[in-house]
Amino acid sequence: MNSAAFSTGPTLACRLLNPDAMTVRTPYQRCFCTANGIRQSYLAAGSSDRPAVVLIHGLGWDAERLWSAIVHDLDEAGWRVIAPDLRGVGQSAELDQPYTIAHYADDVAAVLDEVGIGRCALVGFSMGGMIATELAGRLPARAHGLALCCAGLQCTAADAEAVDAMLARAAELGPERFAAEQADAIWHRSWAERHPEMVADFKEWRAAMDQIALIHAFRAPFGTDLRPVFAGLDLPIDVVAAADDAFLPPASARAVAALNANANLNFIVDCGHMAPIERPAEFTVALLRLLARLPVDVRPEPEACA
Repeated sequence: MNSAAFSTGPTLACRLLNPDAMTVRTPYQRCFCTANGIRQSYLAAGSSDRPAVVLIHGLGWDAERLWSAIVHDLDEAGWRVIAPDLRGVGQSAELDQPYTIAHYADDVAAVLDEVGIGRCALVGFSMGGMIATELAGRLPARAHGLALCCAGLQCTAADAEAVDAMLARAAELGPERFAAEQADAIWHRSWAERHPEMVADFKEWRAAMDQIALIHAFRAPFGTDLRPVFAGLDLPIDVVAAADDAFLPPASARAVAALNANANLNFIVDCGHMAPIERPAEFTVALLRLLARLPVDVRPEPEACA
């Protein structure tokens, strides 16, 4: 395991994207398909002849809210990008039944089949990291890289008990107050102070979302332990961690990375749990660190990066 901490980074794979210079962007498309028997929505950018990266969001989010800046950056770096809305959120179908990590993985795999993606790099944020790890374990011939971002690999009985206690408290608080409590936990305090309008928008959006689907998502990881799967993966892996993540502290991130000798560990400094939003440029650099390690035949042609 190699470890690094950074607030900015060097040009990797193609070039470091300067946020101040990104005035021209290629827009992504909102797409729909029926996959695994349900209507699923996903964001798509880049042509089908490019190597693919799949971005999997965490619970309580959707692809557009979490990944929009990252989709743009990877598109500009020459990648084809697919970012699905998981069941119950965004514009994918809601199902009135419990969800599991396996269900989510089934859904994403079906979307990849539907859009014709064979091999790809998998990027999972928070709970999406569990889903990405599950997929990499199931489909070793199709996954040629894995980024595990602000994500753990197991949900113990004690974890599940704590989540159920939190959900019981949420029922008493109501959606607005519960959303405010969540906002206090997920953002780095200094970032939240500098972006009060984004925090307020999150609270309003989270309170308005389907609360039953949110409960299903919170309980989806119950009983999951993907540490043996992760330990057995034979592919380039980057564990991307936020130095001030309230949900995955540095010691936990180091323990995850130590499970696999192929894993590099990258810390984004001065950052809370929501690294793709709080530090999008640094997050892109972390992903490009992984993508630069992939075999040459599954990286963009140099002209795609000009």
